[in-house]
Amino acid sequence: MIMQSGQSLMHSKNGENLYKGITQAAGHRGIAGSADLKPINSTVSELATKTGAVAGVMAVASMVVGQYYMTEINGKLKSISESIEDIKNFQKTKLLAQISTVVRESRQLSVYNDEIMESDSERQLARHRASDFEEKSGELLDQINSLIRLELVSSGKFSEYERHTRGLVPLLSSQQVLVATLRELSCLTVVLSRSEVSPERAGATYKELVASSEKVKDDVVQWHSKETDVWHVNLARESRAKTGIKKVVSQPLTLVNPELAYQHVPSEFIKQVQTQSSMRQPELPEMTGYQVPVELLIKNNQVYYRVPESFDKDDH
Repeated sequence: MIMQSGQSLMHSKNGENLYKGITQAAGHRGIAGSADLKPINSTVSELATKTGAVAGVMAVASMVVGQYYMTEINGKLKSISESIEDIKNFQKTKLLAQISTVVRESRQLSVYNDEIMESDSERQLARHRASDFEEKSGELLDQINSLIRLELVSSGKFSEYERHTRGLVPLLSSQQVLVATLRELSCLTVVLSRSEVSPERAGATYKELVASSEKVKDDVVQWHSKETDVWHVNLARESRAKTGIKKVVSQPLTLVNPELAYQHVPSEFIKQVQTQSSMRQPELPEMTGYQVPVELLIKNNQVYYRVPESFDKDDH
């Protein structure tokens, strides 16, 4: 305690050997109340050792939490990278290769590295790389969204509708991959800046690109709605009403069996239509936990830390 000469702390009525300290409410001026202070029963040398240890741990506290988040981000990017293998029959092989490269290099950047987190210059370089990956992901996403819109044409035949629906499968999967990657890159920016960049600022590009991608998704939904009406597709029954010459030929028989007025539609196609009509982009997670301090415990001149429960249900 540092006080002016001739002054002392006021005794607290809450217990023996307790003193009062003035408090104020967060974000407000003026006195809000008081705290009870208790002297530390330690020698000067012991206290110096402990406070020095605390100072050292506080210096790496943000690194501890940063490591937690980077491990989480890296794991999600690994899952995204694995999902790229499921994008089959994508004729735009060069574009797919570029997407794979961005995800792979973003994941490499998210591997926790003590040297990067301890050095301001190294962290700045890593942030610039994350920004470059974000820009590249945005460019690729714009290309994918343009290709998606090219598939949304009125079909002269039901087989054309099926073909365009199949064409959307790898494109929409690629869209999801890029959006998810941008999401993790925005989180990585917060960690690499040690929260100097706010989650809102880091996620600005992500939210903008998600908004444009959602518009494309709405176009896909409207296109499917129109096409299923034109071709009389019943998704629940996995069938569609016969049209043209097939309808004329089967019409007499439908008087005996109304079911003959319909023809079966492949289950795979039905699943594709349903999936493409319901896909939604992932929400940007809150990164407020990154500002939560690590809980410290000093015992027997040893310093322990624990990640707060707000991060994870399990103790660390």
